[in-house]
Amino acid sequence: MEVAAIMAIALANGGGKPPDWQDFVGIITFLVINSTISFIEENNAGNAAAALMARLAPKAKVKLSGSISSQYLTALLMAAPLTLGDVEIEIIDKLISVPYVDMSLKLMERFGVHVEHSGNWDRFLVHGGQK
Repeated sequence: MEVAAIMAIALANGGGKPPDWQDFVGIITFLVINSTISFIEENNAGNAAAALMARLAPKAKVKLSGSISSQYLTALLMAAPLTLGDVEIEIIDKLISVPYVDMSLKLMERFGVHVEHSGNWDRFLVHGGQK
């Protein structure tokens, strides 16, 4: 298209007449409109793909007793960031090893893994894809 715009100027300059700027401007206008539409379509396609991937990402919900060893919960918390989707862990009774779980969460945070938890330590949310 750019070549067509240049040729419209070069070829229309016969017989000592000034260049035919209307064709040149028309072709350039179409180029700009086409580029703008292409940009918008590609941007929307990228957003749609990201939204689709987010909806298709697996989400896991786990229910775990808090009266057993905290090692079960800690193991789940440490494995959850490596999954593709989010992992929600619900403690179905009182968590007896809060200090150990808190220590594990602080260690994970030092390595860049973020875990959300409720104030009464009965729900944990780990977003997948963390490294």
